[in-house]
Amino acid sequence: MQFVKPERAIAVRALFIVGLLVAVLASIDDLAVTDHSLTRNDLWFVINKLCVPAERYSLPSPCSMVVHDAHFESGYVILSVSKGHLVISPTQHISGIESHELWSSKARNYWQAAWLARERIDRNFLKTFDRSDIALAVNSIKGRSQDQFHIHTACVRPDVNAALAEESPEINQRWRLMRKQFRGAAYSVRWLAAATLEDVDVLNVFDPDIRQNDAEMGRQTLVLVGGWKDGKAGFFVLNAQTTGDRIAHGEWLLDDTCQT
Repeated sequence: MQFVKPERAIAVRALFIVGLLVAVLASIDDLAVTDHSLTRNDLWFVINKLCVPAERYSLPSPCSMVVHDAHFESGYVILSVSKGHLVISPTQHISGIESHELWSSKARNYWQAAWLARERIDRNFLKTFDRSDIALAVNSIKGRSQDQFHIHTACVRPDVNAALAEESPEINQRWRLMRKQFRGAAYSVRWLAAATLEDVDVLNVFDPDIRQNDAEMGRQTLVLVGGWKDGKAGFFVLNAQTTGDRIAHGEWLLDDTCQT
């Protein structure tokens, strides 16, 4: 019987996971949770066992970039899923939108990192997209395939942008229900008056009774679409919740082909 060396077995599994993970994360139009070839910890495996160790030798592959402090903690990775789709995820293990670690005063601002990463999409398409072309999305527990917090950065679907433009005069800093639904899901929307997310705790858009309830936070999906109101830059914030069989999957509002 021929035995496979442990390190070789890990490498083979790593390549298998990377290929599947990229394929699943790229499936913007389909819920990734339907693919049972992956476990819900495989994104963390890729970050912790591949990208971060490789960055110690200045080769962050399969990630595009690893940003870290001196101890390789409190950082994040950028994974290029496709030409118009990036995934930004912490280098520490944080399960998802419901995780208290995201509230820590020591937590890195992953939302700002995801927003700045849009420049990679500009370079990939050899053009400069307007802020209103780009969106960030985080899925609910049932709407995600991985239990490692990650933000999707991609272009926004044209029909979403059109609906926001139409309803923009009525959108302010209070939540209101959008008239248009997307994939049969109703979204609430509000305006976030901030040109960047550098000094913004994005999760503060939720009421304290939701934010402090792990089960309620786990039901939420959140999408930030760059935009303009009254000539000032900011973000349209869209929110939906998992209810019964209706899964909150904000990633559906994205378009990685960038046909804006």
